[in-house]
Amino acid sequence: MKTIEEKRSFSVSPEMIWNIVSDLSRSDWVPGVESIMLEDNVRTFKMKGMGWLVEKILKCDQDLLELEYSAIETLAPINHHLAKIKLVSNN
Repeated sequence: MKTIEEKRSFSVSPEMIWNIVSDLSRSDWVPGVESIMLEDNVRTFKMKGMGWLVEKILKCDQDLLELEYSAIETLAPINHHLAKIKLVSNN
């Protein structure tokens, strides 16, 4: 299993970014998304040129500013996918 870690710094507070990322029905911050549907903890994207992508939301913790999700249906076959977003202050 491969693990990819990416760290980024922003000039705004983690809470400002969290307000965007934690709105699970919002997709304007995800490149290539044409539409999004949210039903319970399942989020379905329609991607330009890729068709549908279905994710299961595993964790959306308002206090810890953490989001975890897993792709459960993709155009390309995958055995396992887990993505995590954790926002922290640089102070």
